[in-house]
Amino acid sequence: MTSDCTNQFLEDYRQETPGYLPYFCEGDFNEDGIGDFIIALKTGDRYDIYLFIGYHDGSFRPHWFASLNWLHDAGFFNRSGRPSIGMFYSDVVIRFYWNREKGQFDAVEEKLDE
Repeated sequence: MTSDCTNQFLEDYRQETPGYLPYFCEGDFNEDGIGDFIIALKTGDRYDIYLFIGYHDGSFRPHWFASLNWLHDAGFFNRSGRPSIGMFYSDVVIRFYWNREKGQFDAVEEKLDE
């Protein structure tokens, strides 16, 4: 799956962050104390993003999250416990915040502190 990422800075980032995979990210994204992860699956030029929410019984259930056609030039990041999507070395990311009332993520474009 790494071969689908065409960003010119991927290899530099992977040298700084060994084991980094651009289309996989894990963390406790819905803040329930159980690990979750997100992945991207490519179909043609489209990347479908799925969130796998972890449950107390050790299982994971997939939830479709988004479809993007520009992910080939970006990657997933875990920024302060929040799943984020952005270009490598960019100061702008799309960060996802868990909305407990709605039971879903809200997407917010943010400029990172320098």
